[in-house]
Amino acid sequence: MKKFLFIALFSLAASNIFASHIVGGEVAYIYLGPGSQPGTSRYTVMLRLFTECGQICGINGVACPPTSPLIGIFVNASPYNRVTDITLSLIGNPQLRLGFYPPCLDNRPEVCYQVNTYSAQVELADNVQGYRLAYQTCCRAASLNVTSNANSISGVPGAAYEAVMPGTNVLASGHNSTALVNLKDTALICHNSAFVLEFGAFDPDGDSLSYHFISAYDGGSLHHHRMPWDRMHLFTIR
Repeated sequence: MKKFLFIALFSLAASNIFASHIVGGEVAYIYLGPGSQPGTSRYTVMLRLFTECGQICGINGVACPPTSPLIGIFVNASPYNRVTDITLSLIGNPQLRLGFYPPCLDNRPEVCYQVNTYSAQVELADNVQGYRLAYQTCCRAASLNVTSNANSISGVPGAAYEAVMPGTNVLASGHNSTALVNLKDTALICHNSAFVLEFGAFDPDGDSLSYHFISAYDGGSLHHHRMPWDRMHLFTIR
């Protein structure tokens, strides 16, 4: 059998799991309109967490996906004061299954990821600095091809996902929505073979998007959390 590599949307993570469950994630927000008070705005906040299908949480060290994940909202300027926390509710968990197998494979292993999707609404005061919305957890899947894959205190990598909401110092209106990455088929490729993986996204504001690879955010252990703000972002607005 030829050697092969798994590539999954958002994660670039290997398929093996050790005391883990998260293979990718995304935090996003959508501007809904003015809030109930002058100088405030309403947003839908969304979290996507990707896990491997068929993993039974609590068995063989596999952690369970959260039922009500917590999103921390911080002022987007040092010292990043916490404004509020919001609890999200599960609104769906569709599955992405590999639909095309390359002819270079002698077998067809199952490739499937579950997209655990959560949502809630929040009302925030319009401000100059903007906000950072962050989710952090333990138990990112082992990922040998992720640069600087640091372990959390629990001994396995953690995971942290964030979105930055610009303030009036960037956008005069102070209103914006994040781009949402299109949910596409996963990809299975052979070693030393060319491949194409579509990373298209939809931006409701019509912003121009650019992409670059960076080291993964580390997260916390089962009992330890911190917020690392010293990394770059997947999306930049031009």
